[in-house]
Amino acid sequence: MQPFAQLTARGQQRRLRQLALLALDRYDLADPALHFVHHGENTVFRLDTAQRLLAPASPFVPGRYLLRLHGATYNTPPEIASELLWLQALRDDLNLAVPEPLLSRAGPFAIQVAAPGVPEPRTCSILRWMHGARQAQHPQPHHVKKLGRLTALLHAHASQWQPPASFTRRRWDWDGMFGDNAHFGRDTPAVWNQVPAQYRTSFEAVADHLQQAMHDLGETPATFGLIHADLHLWNVLYAAGEARAIDFDDCGWGYWIYDLAVILSRWRNTDLWETMRDTLLRGYAEIRPFPSDQLAYLDTFIAARAVSVT
Repeated sequence: MQPFAQLTARGQQRRLRQLALLALDRYDLADPALHFVHHGENTVFRLDTAQRLLAPASPFVPGRYLLRLHGATYNTPPEIASELLWLQALRDDLNLAVPEPLLSRAGPFAIQVAAPGVPEPRTCSILRWMHGARQAQHPQPHHVKKLGRLTALLHAHASQWQPPASFTRRRWDWDGMFGDNAHFGRDTPAVWNQVPAQYRTSFEAVADHLQQAMHDLGETPATFGLIHADLHLWNVLYAAGEARAIDFDDCGWGYWIYDLAVILSRWRNTDLWETMRDTLLRGYAEIRPFPSDQLAYLDTFIAARAVSVT
């Protein structure tokens, strides 16, 4: 059998499809039809089933689910389980429209599955498919205001939720963005060494400014908690007059202002900057006020986001 790493993308997809079918045997779903969606760090399939009974106001598409075969290098099995615990808590505590995880027959949300020709077991999870449409290409201020409300709801929940002792997620602190724990699938010193010389000084200055900003803010309940960490508009759906967050794969411990920086970064150097910033904050303030003294660090976190994902 040809080694998995030497297969084409299509060849890898075929083997992972067999693994997906093995995973489905461990969930209670009625004759699911499997449709390939994406193959990257995670491999994603859409599941269509005959189950159609949902409340009329449900945020989920009846009978449709998302199956994720999680990659082996980004989140560990305990981290994946913790992501799913927060999603379920958001459903249980707020009835918030977020992807709801499906329990396996054995009880856990996430399971480990192995298949011939796939080099290591994969963590698998299933989420309900959300109603909604993306507005990432031509967002209007009212979309941003709704996203501000959603961000505040997530922060308000995270600030009072008590996760179990087993809960573990990555940290979006300085070390998690630029240091030894910045696990973007590559060795951090090697990444820094590959930065072109003309950018190295500027990138290092951003990292230094971020370190000072985090020192100034401290890790207090007023500044730091469990965040989505990837709330750009491709990860937001709109339906029923509200914004709905998807893709919690990056959620972790970080600064509240980092979530705002991710949202606003696309407008920082445009004529819409002040409009979108102020609109986001107005939406946020409908749920809880954002501390004005922390806004002085917004540009630093926007720059840090840009550098860390470059």
